[in-house]
Order: sequence, then C-alpha cells, then structure tokens
Amino acid sequence: MLLWIGFRCRIDRAFAFGHTYALFLQPLRLVKRVPLVLFLRGDTLEKHRTTGRSNLLIHFERCLEGFGIAGTRMYGVSATLVKRISERHQVLRPSICGVLRNDVPTGSAPALDKEITLPLRTACVGILEHGKNQQLLLDVFKGISAEQAQLYLYGTGPDEQLLRERATRENLTDRVQFMGWVPSERIWPEVDLLLMPSLHEGAPNAVLEALGYGIPVFASDIPEHGEILPEQSLLPIDDVARWRSRILFFVNEPEVRLREFIEKQRTAAEALWFDWEKKFVELIV
Repeated sequence: MLLWIGFRCRIDRAFAFGHTYALFLQPLRLVKRVPLVLFLRGDTLEKHRTTGRSNLLIHFERCLEGFGIAGTRMYGVSATLVKRISERHQVLRPSICGVLRNDVPTGSAPALDKEITLPLRTACVGILEHGKNQQLLLDVFKGISAEQAQLYLYGTGPDEQLLRERATRENLTDRVQFMGWVPSERIWPEVDLLLMPSLHEGAPNAVLEALGYGIPVFASDIPEHGEILPEQSLLPIDDVARWRSRILFFVNEPEVRLREFIEKQRTAAEALWFDWEKKFVELIV
C-alpha cells in the first residue's frame, strides 16, 4: 500500500521506521529517485542474538537489513546503534548517517521535593525479557532485606512467568513486586531509584523519563547508556556485588545521598531536554 501510494502521488521524500519498511520502499528510491529516510530505534540482529535465535535467522535478517539500508539517509536513536549497523555492511551502505535522539519527555518535572524513606523504592521499567536482564536484579535482592529496599518490576513480557517462579522459589516475594503494565506518569511518583541492567538498548526511554522526573538511575555499562548517563551512573553488566553495594549505599541516609546523586545527573538530563520536532526539522528537512 505504501509503495502504491508512493508511485501514484507526487512526493519529495519517503520515510521508513525500521529496515523492513525501508526495503519495501526501495523501489521509490531506485525508480523515482525519491530520497528514502530511514529511522532506527533498535538493533534487530542484536536482539535476535540475546534471545538465542538461530544463526540462519540472524544471517537472513542481516541480508534484509543490508538491502533495506542501502542508499538511505539513515538516522538512529544513538551513535552506538548507527555505528554498529553501518559497520557491518561494507557494500550496501547508507548515503548519509546521523543521530536523532529521543528527548527527555516534555512536561516531566524533577521530583526533588518528595520525601524519601525506607524501604527504598527501586524499579526496573520495561518488557520482561532476557535482553532487559531482570534476572540480575533478582540476584542482587537476595542480599537486601525487605525493610531496606523493594524492587518493583513494571511491565510484562515473555520472561514474566520465569521471573515470578524464581522469586517464589528463592523466597523473594517480600521484596520483589510484579506491577504489570502501568502508565508511565503513574510510575515515577512511586519510584526513588531506577535500575536498568539491560544487555543492549536502542533508546532507553525509561532512563530518559526518569532523568526528566529527577529520579536517580543506575544502568548497565553499555555504550547506549554511556551516551546519555554520567560515568557514576554506570555499573558492570554482570557484577551482582557492585549493584547491591550501590543500592545499600543509599539505604543509609537515603534522602541526602539520593538528592546528591540527582544533582550529579542533572547535567545529563539538561543535555537531553530539547524540542524533538525542531531537531527533526533541522536534521531531516
């Protein structure tokens, strides 16, 4: 349908979200010479690898990706994403590469004046799946008491039952709560500290929202997080002891220490508080 509309109507550029849609629209670029602009929010191949998909599927997806990005004006939500995808295609390459980041949501206001008491309310927000690495947080909370901190898992997904069963089996139900899907504006007033131990990311929207609301963040030390968070917010992706010690550090004098940490993250938040539509026009139009 999109291709048919493109050939029937006079258009000066085509837009695709993801390499599959770009592949469908390639005839417009090749036949009508219409510039094709491609937006990427995540790395499909990386997701396939972390979820254990077959090498055959990954190879097939890589071929589709190559033909999809060829000759496009490709923009990704992070420099890491753009670099990774462009480097694995040495022949079928985009004509232009750029970064169009997600912004800190407009209207979110720092919650610096809320009262912080024990137990500390920590949260992980996002789909419950292997790539988000919630399993690490269950290991972390084995050494934290219910009186010290609570872990709220916001979201649903393929790993939900596995995580629930493990929490029950390992007697973590007094400190690990499964919240299901909740509108984002209802999450942040109930959270003191965001924990995001993801194995990979595209645009970590939960991190951006937390920064906008003045919620301190600890995230895995992966390049995508490193682009938007200060170094002191990053923790090794598999070091349970480091994650636990950082949480327990805030359990002692939580209000003072969390506020100090929020101030350190403020600069990172300010750099991502921009008008997305204006930025889009500057880059694309």
